[in-house]
Amino acid sequence: MPTFAGENLCLYFNADTQGLAEYLLGDYAADDRRDQADNEVILALAVSRQDRSGEAQQLITPIVAYQRGLAARNHGDQQQKLELAVALYAQAMIDARQRAVLLPQAAALRDALPASVRALHSAQLWRGKIREAQHGSASASPADFSAPSG
Repeated sequence: MPTFAGENLCLYFNADTQGLAEYLLGDYAADDRRDQADNEVILALAVSRQDRSGEAQQLITPIVAYQRGLAARNHGDQQQKLELAVALYAQAMIDARQRAVLLPQAAALRDALPASVRALHSAQLWRGKIREAQHGSASASPADFSAPSG
């Protein structure tokens, strides 16, 4: 289903408005922390692929805690739900012992996103990665960031 360009703008302006609100409430670094958290998720996945799982776990654990904290206070920010789903996916890929618990949580968050968000390229990419990991696909690694089909 193609997205209406206005939907993407609405998603952008929703996040932009949230950033403004956080600034006006005195939380001057909130937007930077979220951007940093997104980058650290990718870093944790990359470090894990270098057989440095202990270091990757140290990177991802506080990010998942941070995203869960944001989720507890979330009032409609759909992008944050996707960010938490991605962090849970990353933790599942890093810690195989938690995979059976974390992947369904990531999938549930992903599936609960509105159609306008699910249609975004980034959401489709992570949807495919989560699905591949749930089905035990060897290609579930973060190394391939091409858009998944289906």
